[in-house]
Amino acid sequence: MNLRKSHFKLKKDVIEHKPNVSVADMLLKSSEAQISMATAIEIRNKMLEAYTSLSNMPI
Repeated sequence: MNLRKSHFKLKKDVIEHKPNVSVADMLLKSSEAQISMATAIEIRNKMLEAYTSLSNMPI
């Protein structure tokens, strides 16, 4: 979640026209946050799939 916080802070700084922030940095942080979120969702889905598979196994 730190990536999301830094992305939103950078986005806010760009909107407020702060001098030390570039649009390229904001776009890079945005991409990093999107990749991080997609990875977390894929891991969750794989774990859910594994749990479902195990729970359907006969004992």
